Amino acid sequence: MSLFARLTQDLTAIESYPISPHDMRAITPLIAWPRDPTDASLVELSDGRFVRVRETPQPTPGFGDRIVEGTPELQGDGHWYQTWQIIPPDLVSLKDAVRRRVNELEDGKISNRELARGLAQSPAAPRPRTQSVMAKADEIRGRVETATTAVELAAILAELEAF
Repeated sequence: MSLFARLTQDLTAIESYPISPHDMRAITPLIAWPRDPTDASLVELSDGRFVRVRETPQPTPGFGDRIVEGTPELQGDGHWYQTWQIIPPDLVSLKDAVRRRVNELEDGKISNRELARGLAQSPAAPRPRTQSVMAKADEIRGRVETATTAVELAAILAELEAF
């Protein structure tokens, strides 16, 4: 799927993003836009105000990170490219993520080895709720509540995944 943007009058910055071919037709109703505009037709029909934004791969987030799309940037090759921002988690979000992992382990939705390696490609068979799993989950929940840094939470998560 093609991504498009509208540039400012001086053609140096993004004014609107993302926009669709339908949006381009609504903004410029007197222009007969082709179904799938080429780069050349974008320049010709809009005096360069509409541009194609080239897709870029989304980065892999770290534990608790959020990925959000940024504003496209003009690169040295003259094309506009999609950008991504990695938003680090706050402590509350990290704690929520660790709690979810503890619950998954305790509820038997994933096995502890799949949790540790992240290799689950299909749903794992439910794991029996054993006393040791339940005790470990309770102990980790208590430590999550008292954790005050992301480093502490990462260590708790590593211990949980090795369990």
